[in-house]
Order: sequence, then structure tokens, then C-alpha cells
Amino acid sequence: MKPSRLNIKWKIFVILIGFIVAALGLLWALQLGMVNSISRFITINQLKRTADSIIRNIDNENVAVLAENLSYRNNVSVVVIDEGGNIIIQTQTRASLITQLGPDELSEKFKKAQAGGGVLVERDTLPLNENLDDMGFEGREASQADHTAECYIYTKAAADAGGNKLAVIVEATSLPVPLINATTTVQLLVITIFMVGATFVLAYLMSRVIATPIASLNISAKELAKGKPDVAFEGGGYKEIEELRDSLNIASKELSKIEHYRRELIANISHDLKTPLTLIKGYTEMMRDLPCESTPENIQVVIDETERLTRLVNDMLDLSKLQSGAPVLKLEGFDLVALTGEIVMRYSKMLEGKGYKFEYQHDKKAIVKGDKAKISQVIYNLISNAVNYCGEDKLIRIREYRRGSNARLDVIDNGEGIDVKILPYIWDRYYKSEKAHRRAEAGSGLGLSIVKNVMSMHPGGIYGVESSIGHGSRFYFELPLAEE
Repeated sequence: MKPSRLNIKWKIFVILIGFIVAALGLLWALQLGMVNSISRFITINQLKRTADSIIRNIDNENVAVLAENLSYRNNVSVVVIDEGGNIIIQTQTRASLITQLGPDELSEKFKKAQAGGGVLVERDTLPLNENLDDMGFEGREASQADHTAECYIYTKAAADAGGNKLAVIVEATSLPVPLINATTTVQLLVITIFMVGATFVLAYLMSRVIATPIASLNISAKELAKGKPDVAFEGGGYKEIEELRDSLNIASKELSKIEHYRRELIANISHDLKTPLTLIKGYTEMMRDLPCESTPENIQVVIDETERLTRLVNDMLDLSKLQSGAPVLKLEGFDLVALTGEIVMRYSKMLEGKGYKFEYQHDKKAIVKGDKAKISQVIYNLISNAVNYCGEDKLIRIREYRRGSNARLDVIDNGEGIDVKILPYIWDRYYKSEKAHRRAEAGSGLGLSIVKNVMSMHPGGIYGVESSIGHGSRFYFELPLAEE
């Protein structure tokens, strides 16, 4: 037994939740794993901006005020020295390493900056206090207090308007990593809670929007599968579902038509079967009860109705075999003119005395390649159809002529004709026009379906109809001419 599968609603839900969990996991990893790099980048960038601002205003007599302001605002220490290491400007807001250096050490930084292209970036540690562990402080924060602080020193060489060389040294303690981690963690927690909640809501809404119309179509499709062709499909929301809905509604309408035609065909075939059976039963009972009625004429009626019943059953069997794909063509060369002439002659004799007239125009000879027996069925059924629906003149014209590399046979009647709107459907299985059904004089009424299936099997076979209301009908088929 196969394991149960998630429906589309839950699949969408799981995919969205999985995506947001993966995205948030990556965000957490990047944020917490890059804290040190981010802290270093921010600190050095701030030192650079401070030094550049002081150098840009180095010739201003109030530059010391600017340096003090920047020192307090950016929480940095600033020292401006000359080439000999002498201090020109000095500010600080907290314990600073550069303010504890002597002229030689400051001068050494100046030289290193000049050697490095005018800029020197250093990372160092600033001693804060003696060992706090021996002072007996209580509390978690006191016990975890650092003895040193990490700091960055940025030195940039420059010159004033008089050409005097100087250097600006700016120092800042790096942002405390625990504080950054705590801040980042809180922010990530808030973002995670919001995103997870929003994702649940979004996933639920999306799954409903996408899955609900599909589920509705699925329910209707199950009803259609149960044999209810008149079911209506509803659902929409986006293009693909609307197109699927429209296609299913069209299929449902077509199935409804086919079901209607099937029921009509069964009723018509039942009528066609019942009529000869009733006649056979009536005549045989009459001859049984009245010996004087056992005449050759009455016996011939029974034989004729038996043959009619046989043709009907055979036609139904032929149609079933053709549609199942069971028959195999026996292709051979034969004379279409001669074959058609034989069938026309048989029809003339069979309908002799009933007023039907047959006109047959043809070439001397037309050798085609096909299954002779099945092409005979096609010709019989086209002529039978013309007999059933010919006009009051009861004239059926049969024409054989060449059309390119094909031989074409036309069967023409002067009947009422067929509405052009339904011409594409007259070949379909179970289709019957809206005219009242009448039993064929010769044939079963299944002829056009047989014609369609036989001609579709033949390589190069063509069939069709030309008709309109009030102008009769021209049914035709073509077969390729065989090589001599």
C-alpha cells in the first residue's frame, strides 16, 4: 500500500515554511559569525572619517575645538603631532593608549605611516585595571569584567598650508562583542518571530488561494467520472486554473452531447431492430395459424426482413471492430470503377419499383490501392445514406473521376441538405441530426461512422462532405491511384 501523500495545500505550506526557516538560519549564521568583522569595519571607518575631517581643517585656527568635538561625539581619542613627535593637539574621553605614549613612540608611528603610503592601521590592547578577580566583587557582570580592551589606532600623515609635516592619530576602543551579540540576537529574535508568524499566515492564505479551486475542480471531476456528464466546473483565481476550468467545462458539455447521442442511437437501433422482428413474428404466426397464407410472397417478406436485420447487426459489429482498432487492412490494387458499378447495380435491383433513380458517371478504369472489402462498405454506406435522405426526385448521382494522383468518388443527392454548423459532427460516434428518425430503406443508419473509420485507416485516404440547407449533399472519398 502506497504511503499517503500530502495534498497541494500542505505541500505549499511546508515549502514556504521550509524556505523561511532556511533563510532565517542563514541570516543568524551570517550575523553572529561576522560580528568581529563588522565591528572592526565600523570602528576603522569611523577613525578614518574623524582623521580626514581634522586634516581637511588643519589650517583653521579653531581646529582644536573641532578635534575635541569629534572626540566626544565619536568616543575617540585624538592626537596631532609634528614630525618630531611633539603633540600639537590632544583630546580624550576615556582611558587611551596614544595619550600615554612619549614623543619617540609617537614619532615612530609617524614614520611608519609615511612608509606605508601615508596611512597606518594598528590593532592593540589597552590595559584597564589590575586583576579584578582578587578584589572580591560579586555578581556575574563583575566576575566576567575584562582586564584589557581591544583598540584600533589609525595614523594618517599630512601637511599644513605652510608645508609643515604632521600626523593625525585617532584611537578608538572596538565595540564590545558581547554587547553587539546581545543587540543582534534581540533584533534577530524579533525578526524571526515576525517572519515566522507572517510566513504561517502567508502560507495558509496562499495554500487556500491555490488549492481551493483545484480541490473544487477535483470534486467536480470525480462527479464526472461517476457518470454525471452535466456537472459544472467552477474555480478561478489565476490563469492556469481558469483555463483548466474552461477546458473541463467544454469536455463536460461534449460528454453530455455524446451521452445524448448515445441514448438516441440506442433508441433508434432498438426501433430498427424491433421493426423487422415484429414483421417476422407477425408473418410467421400468420402462416402458422393460416396455412393458406403460407405463400411465396409472405415467405419473401420474412426473408427480406431477416436480411435487413442481419445487415443492421453486421453494421454494428463492423463499427465496433473499426473503432477498437482490431481490423487489419488487406491492401491490394483493384478497379474502383468496376467495384462501384457492381454496387450501384445491386442497389438498382434492390430498390427496383420504388422510384429511385441512379446515375453513374465514371472513367473507363481507376486502379486504386486499398482494402477492397472495406471500400465496398464505404460505397454501400454512402449510397445508403443518399437513399435515406434524397429529395422527392429520388435521384442519386454517383461520379468517379481523377483528382491529381487520386481517384475520387462523389455520391450526390438533392435532399434537404445539412446545416453547415453541424457538418463537422455528422461523422462522430452516436451523432444524429435533429431530424425525426426514420428507418433506412437500405442500411442501418451507422454508415457515416463506418466511412470515417475505414477511410481514416487507409494511407492517403480522404473523405468529406459538402452540403448546405436546401442544396442537397455531396459526400465523397479519395484513394491514391495505384502504380501500373
